[in-house]
Amino acid sequence: MSKDYLLHVDYCLTPHTRINHAAIVLRGQRIFAVGGFSAFQNKESYEILNLPGCYAIPGFVDTHIYGAAGADLMDLKQGDIDRMSMALARHGVTTFLPTTQSAPANRLKSVVKQLAEICAQELPGAQAAGIHIDGPFLSDRLPGAHSESFLRGIDLEETKELLFAADGHLKIFSFAPELAGSDRLTRLLVSRGVVPSLGHSHASRENIINVLEQGARRCSHVMNAMAPLSQRTSGLAAVALTEQRMWVELIVDGVHIAPTMIKLACKCIAPEKLVCISNAMQAAGLEQDGTFQLGTRTVAVKEGFATIVGKGKIAGATKLLDENYRRLKEYTGLSQTAVAAACTENPANSVCLNDRGRLRPGKRADIVVFDRKTHTVRMTIAGGKVVYRND
Repeated sequence: MSKDYLLHVDYCLTPHTRINHAAIVLRGQRIFAVGGFSAFQNKESYEILNLPGCYAIPGFVDTHIYGAAGADLMDLKQGDIDRMSMALARHGVTTFLPTTQSAPANRLKSVVKQLAEICAQELPGAQAAGIHIDGPFLSDRLPGAHSESFLRGIDLEETKELLFAADGHLKIFSFAPELAGSDRLTRLLVSRGVVPSLGHSHASRENIINVLEQGARRCSHVMNAMAPLSQRTSGLAAVALTEQRMWVELIVDGVHIAPTMIKLACKCIAPEKLVCISNAMQAAGLEQDGTFQLGTRTVAVKEGFATIVGKGKIAGATKLLDENYRRLKEYTGLSQTAVAAACTENPANSVCLNDRGRLRPGKRADIVVFDRKTHTVRMTIAGGKVVYRND
């Protein structure tokens, strides 16, 4: 059960406004008030959480994640989702969208149904707030870590079955816009309140603009699993970096994209459209080498680098969103407020999770507290509960 708290930190980011000597009052699962500590009366009526040398921002929202802490979301064992939920909380994540890998139709439908049941539960740490279906309607020329044998053309009947299995919890559906039927798929998803996301694609600009006109508004992990930037052709990366109406996912783990390219991307993407994602897989949060799973793929992890066994291709990330948060500031020089928004408000807004992502009265009490010097997580509050504390 949530308590009433008064959180006192050196400053907070709402994320757009900095408030010094900040106090955040939590009542139940919601934020009741945010302001300067000296302005609050009757402090004795709250349990005070005093964290000097720290600052607070909204809890991280990870909209593209395949697993963590030994859990693979395509093959969950008993206890996996609770362990993953708590591991994410230790890294500042309070909301996540469980993300699928390409699989045979019946298997994918079964996984989506299981993930929908998880979304309806209360988890001990980070909460699952919707599903991200990534594939199977992807380009076999740019499969990334997806198994090529499971990729297929767009099938609207299969999509309708997946929508039914998701039971209202489907938030994002990623596909390649050059595939036949992408315009009809886009219209179907938009009509059901699902965000169409473009990825794993070698589409032409014309293909991409066509689905944008139908309502597509997102790019999956820009610069990864798509045609590279070119001086003579405009593929998905070029369109995503220049179309201000698109939400643009970016992996900032130090592995997937070179720092200079991250800086370039951030100079192009509208600040309010930048969405940091972890792209994390089973090994994330474990900080150990070994062999892991990513769907049906066997993945070798060595010194934080995950590759498909026998192929050597990158296979997901081993870092969680707090690492992306720290590196985004280091690589780009963006303001602290812009970096915070990219991991909190922007991803929440991108999937219409309008009750979170900001430190504002009435919003869900999802907060992460960082050490000012190291930018490491000191406390995570999810839905008004202290789910992680590192004193």
